[in-house]
Amino acid sequence: MTTVVGALALAATSAFFFAIGLDEASRWAAPLGILLGVAALALAGYSAVLTRRSVSGTATGGPPAAGTMTHPEGGTVTNTISGGTFLGGAPIQGRDITVTPSAGRHDGGEGTPGRGEPA
Repeated sequence: MTTVVGALALAATSAFFFAIGLDEASRWAAPLGILLGVAALALAGYSAVLTRRSVSGTATGGPPAAGTMTHPEGGTVTNTISGGTFLGGAPIQGRDITVTPSAGRHDGGEGTPGRGEPA
């Protein structure tokens, strides 16, 4: 919708400038450019304020409690880990985590270094 309105406004402005001639169009272009620049700056500032409010409004002040996390729009996420052997402490949960085995971390017993699963 915005693209259509922008294209129509551009076409109307071009037709107007063509109709009034090059000299008169150059006199109109400067004030129109200033007005559009000020409007774009105001819109960018307003957008920044809205973005800042939405980011600061979702902050909870601390890390979420372990186990279940409630989404602001009513959904929930439950993280459950059961069974298995974890080398080097508690498991790490996250997206796209790559763990490389470090020297001395795995003593050569059962399992694959860094995965915590039996071989």
